[in-house]
Amino acid sequence: MSERKIEPRYGCEAYVGRNGHVCIRQERDYDGESVIVLHHEEALELIDLLKDVYQEALDFVPEPDDE
Repeated sequence: MSERKIEPRYGCEAYVGRNGHVCIRQERDYDGESVIVLHHEEALELIDLLKDVYQEALDFVPEPDDE
């Protein structure tokens, strides 16, 4: 039987960089990796923004196609 598995769409790694910054890294097959570097206070602001956007994504209803 073949393996049935859904691979994650996106993933990321969070870590503290050499200068004490909060870093978020994402590797992608098509263009390498992307890194976001934040001051530790910006990280708390990002958490609040992500909570808001997360709720917005849960409530999202796509607009119907005009046919």
